[in-house]
Amino acid sequence: MSLQARPLRAVICDPDLLNQAALAHAAERAGFEVVERVENGPRALASVERLAPSLLLLANELSGMLGEEVVRLLRGPDPHAHSTEPEVEIVLVGTDPSMRDRAMADGASAVVPRGNVEALDRVLAEIRTYLETGERRTSADRRAGEERRRGQDWSKVTSERRGGDDRRNAGRRDSETSSLLDDLADS
Repeated sequence: MSLQARPLRAVICDPDLLNQAALAHAAERAGFEVVERVENGPRALASVERLAPSLLLLANELSGMLGEEVVRLLRGPDPHAHSTEPEVEIVLVGTDPSMRDRAMADGASAVVPRGNVEALDRVLAEIRTYLETGERRTSADRRAGEERRRGQDWSKVTSERRGGDDRRNAGRRDSETSSLLDDLADS
């Protein structure tokens, strides 16, 4: 049973119609119903107030107002007080890596680099889980996972698998090797 009383509804904000469609598709893939698409910050603010979505997925590069400004206006002077009731999860998508820390400090739920579909899908899945269960993974949890993935020597993993050193198949390989050695000994 879901702890969440509100439906999973999303507002998409991006000035480019193709980007709107891509963001809407990502939200729908994660199980959100896209209730409105808008092209600028003031319309995003009005949509959040009028529709009370559970997710606002917006670009940082907006005409007239940055997505970061939308975050600040929605969260108010104390980003941890969450002035929007019920709380809306805000995911900011952008090309400027320097805005991540500012946006998170201002109260964004997550910041995803534009074009990184895998990261966006992961963040939206985490937000959906949080909305359904109340269990939130922190950005520190996400960073720890990213650090583990970056620290993994993927070339070694690939060469181990190519060379037959994949531990998952070790038992099967041992019996196959034994069988081949038995065949050779019999001939």
